[in-house]
Amino acid sequence: MKIVEALRELHLCGDLLLHCATIMPDHVHTVFTLGKSLTLSQTQGKFKSRTNDTLEANDLVWQENYYDHRIRQEAFVEPFARYTFLNPYRKQLLTRTESWPGWILNKHYRPEFAEHLMDGLYPPQEWLGGGESATHLIEQDLSTGDEAK
Repeated sequence: MKIVEALRELHLCGDLLLHCATIMPDHVHTVFTLGKSLTLSQTQGKFKSRTNDTLEANDLVWQENYYDHRIRQEAFVEPFARYTFLNPYRKQLLTRTESWPGWILNKHYRPEFAEHLMDGLYPPQEWLGGGESATHLIEQDLSTGDEAK
């Protein structure tokens, strides 16, 4: 899959340190730490340029005004990773006891929430009801960042 290859390439060349990602049918969630040489916009641009040909071959294009957020507080990596993992379950694209094939986890990153997965793979039922939205997590991260200043 070209999206996985592009993320792997960006990770291996040091443009980003990929923690995890979920490839959805119509969008992608990624949680990564920026490398030293590119900004967030430049990294996103490089990722899109590596995948444009595959999308175009399938009559798809990247959204022009994509949504991104730089996590300001290290403590918020975990909630964003959990949100990313749960996205296909909350969108009801699979049952709670199925694994999403588009979930990517760096072998060196072990999110805390993984300790609570059923059989090490599946989310507990109580995680699927509602939960925090990406907007809520971003607002929390921004407000916590303001308080830390």
